[in-house]
Amino acid sequence: MTLSSLSKMAGGAFIILGIISIAYPFYSSLGVEILFGALFFVGGIFQLFAAFEEKQRKNILWDFCIGVLYLIAGVYLLSHPVGGLLSLTMVLIILFYIQGFLTIFSGFSQHLRGQQRFWVILSGLLTLGIASILLFAYPISGLWALGLLIGVNLLFFGISILCVSCVLPESGKK
Repeated sequence: MTLSSLSKMAGGAFIILGIISIAYPFYSSLGVEILFGALFFVGGIFQLFAAFEEKQRKNILWDFCIGVLYLIAGVYLLSHPVGGLLSLTMVLIILFYIQGFLTIFSGFSQHLRGQQRFWVILSGLLTLGIASILLFAYPISGLWALGLLIGVNLLFFGISILCVSCVLPESGKK
């Protein structure tokens, strides 16, 4: 199997996953929330083990507290999936607002020419628009936003892989 055909299969798989995630945003949002909860929980366990495994024990209290916080976050996300979705969506909204304002600021502060500046500022404005839509539709947006955004990301990632694989040279062809 060539690199090009593997890339095409991977691109197709990402496109299918993206379409499924867009079609069922609540379930894909829930899946992401559960994944984050599991990662926090496992990370907390490892952090607690690391706190007690340190030889010098200078930061044992700090490492222990971080481990406990990770465990609490993991348990909360796993035991309250809808509340976790709402929390993660609010974090996403805040991040989008920060990114939007910083992108606009960057567009004005950098030495960009007309069209470059326009696209940077437009990107920031669109990010602020997405954040505002999510905020005004909150808490309902918390049930679909993560899954929809991840689905769009997977879809476009798959399309980009597919486009790149179409221009890859086929090895073994003469």
